[in-house]
Amino acid sequence: MMFLRLVLRAGRRGYVRYASTHSLVLLEHEGGVVAPASLSALAAATQIGKNVTGIVVGGPEEVKTVLPAAKRLVNIASLSHFC
Repeated sequence: MMFLRLVLRAGRRGYVRYASTHSLVLLEHEGGVVAPASLSALAAATQIGKNVTGIVVGGPEEVKTVLPAAKRLVNIASLSHFC
């Protein structure tokens, strides 16, 4: 019922506000270091909501070098990687 009320109320404003938000941040990297722009995106995502998933994409060797640095980022609730 609460969700329905939010939808009905938000329909007048033109947007829907959910009680829980989840953000997905692509972590760009080079040489095993997460790019500063990705850190800025991560900071912005944590201001929106606390559930932030980080994604690291790259070749097997690149992903192996950046994963330790990405795991140390404190604002990420979960981390996924793809080779």
